[in-house]
Amino acid sequence: MKAALTYILAFAAVAAAVALAAEQLVKAGKKNQLPHVTNNALALAGGILAVLGGGFAVFAFTGTLGPLVIFASLISTVLGALYAWRRKRERATNEIWEALLAEEEQEARQTAERDPSNAAAWERLSELRVKRGDLPGALELFTKVCELEPTRRNADRLAELREAVRALPPPRPASNPENPN
Repeated sequence: MKAALTYILAFAAVAAAVALAAEQLVKAGKKNQLPHVTNNALALAGGILAVLGGGFAVFAFTGTLGPLVIFASLISTVLGALYAWRRKRERATNEIWEALLAEEEQEARQTAERDPSNAAAWERLSELRVKRGDLPGALELFTKVCELEPTRRNADRLAELREAVRALPPPRPASNPENPN
């Protein structure tokens, strides 16, 4: 009975780590970014495997689940606290990044409005849209850049943006509350 419970708990811990890694991959895929799997999910999976390995060693030498439960609880608490701290730091970093992007976007927009023939300002606005994940908006702005400066480099970049927009999944239709199907 003890062995079966131990194996079930081990399987559940590994399944939770895999689910977290999959969640990170899905979130990153939606934003066209690299996932933070190596930083978050793999660290958590390594911690869980360390808990399990240590717990199995304790169980092998004592033959009781008491020390295993205490050990697992302590390590889980530490891992949970580290994960919460990491998420808090990540949120703070994202807030700072968003504020810097917004400020830079405002400055570039003001420059573009003062001098509508300034291709560099329109190009910077397009780059900022790409950073935010708004590829259709970036394509629209970069089309204006190509009108102002029809260079080979700009034409190549425009073709890249068009291809990226074509590769996007189609937008989901808005749900109709009257027709749930």
